[in-house]
Amino acid sequence: MKPSTLLPSSWHSPSGVTLHSDDGIVSFRLAPGHRGLFVERIRIRQEGAYVAQSAVFADERSFQQWCDADSIRFDYPMVYVSLKREGSTLFHRGH
Repeated sequence: MKPSTLLPSSWHSPSGVTLHSDDGIVSFRLAPGHRGLFVERIRIRQEGAYVAQSAVFADERSFQQWCDADSIRFDYPMVYVSLKREGSTLFHRGH
């Protein structure tokens, strides 16, 4: 299988960041790439299934808006704050 060109080479390197809630229900993986910030969001549902989403954000503003629209800001406020902070850091590191 051919690797995705959207996945940054830093996806599995130390330049990426992984965040998760204390209960393990929600996690995020962030990695800078040449197209922007690659984000994977995983949320485990009560029945054991999980929902995985991924996106590439070309600019910090769109990433911040996406974070603000996520329900984790209410359910997991500490993860939300860390997500925004780490995402900002990765954007500034890449520019």
